[in-house]
Amino acid sequence: MALGATRRLLDDGQVLLQQADTLRDAVAELQRDVRVEHERLRSRLIAEQLAGMRADTLRTPSGKAIRNIAKLPQYGFDSVLAVQGTSAASLQQIPGIGASTAEAIQAAAQATAAAVEHDTVIRFDADEAPASHVELLRLLHTLATVIRVHAATADRAAHLAVTVDRLLAAASPAGPWRAGARLQYAHAVLGGLHPLW
Repeated sequence: MALGATRRLLDDGQVLLQQADTLRDAVAELQRDVRVEHERLRSRLIAEQLAGMRADTLRTPSGKAIRNIAKLPQYGFDSVLAVQGTSAASLQQIPGIGASTAEAIQAAAQATAAAVEHDTVIRFDADEAPASHVELLRLLHTLATVIRVHAATADRAAHLAVTVDRLLAAASPAGPWRAGARLQYAHAVLGGLHPLW
């Protein structure tokens, strides 16, 4: 009786190992997807904020006005995002903006962008879920679900391992278990189950 029950439990253990491997891979993949989607959404929010900030309001890091900054919108640089995405040489094409002024404008744009990046966090509002947040929320929900299933699988594996250990201990005096391939298989399955918890 103990031998047959142990074999069934070992087979169940093998199935649990396969499920756990699949779940572990799913968790890792979902974590990557969440990071990618989070960064995509955060980058979009940062770009939207920088696009909404007027370039002609840029100041040096010490707060001083930059000479001829008011000319930027006349030449197509109406946002901090537009200034951030251009070269000093392009800025120098604007009359009255030389190399040092172009560098000051770019430094101000970079400092502003760095401050926006630092301060930008993604907030979720249950009453008003923008479409841009839906994919990240979906991925987070799926990740939480898979983690719960993985935890349940690990609990089942722990329970199974204890039961198999007891059955093996009870069956050990019976000769075939001591030197048989089934004992090695049982220990291999138990060894695979232990990392799950």
